[in-house]
Amino acid sequence: MGSLLSIAELGAALISVAILGLLSVIVFESYRRRHNNAHVDAPAIFEDPNSLKENAAHVGRGLCKKNVFSER
Repeated sequence: MGSLLSIAELGAALISVAILGLLSVIVFESYRRRHNNAHVDAPAIFEDPNSLKENAAHVGRGLCKKNVFSER
């Protein structure tokens, strides 16, 4: 009975260490992502409004030559 209790205590200790390790990894990773300021140094990207209009011309007409919805 004594060996069974010591095995249970050892298992509980290992499980508690694993849970504490997982929680500490989650906390450290969340603070690392929260205080990540790498995106602040990135240059701003500006799009030309005229090029956006040219690329979006196909939206109203569709890309297919055959109208799929006319068969219904």
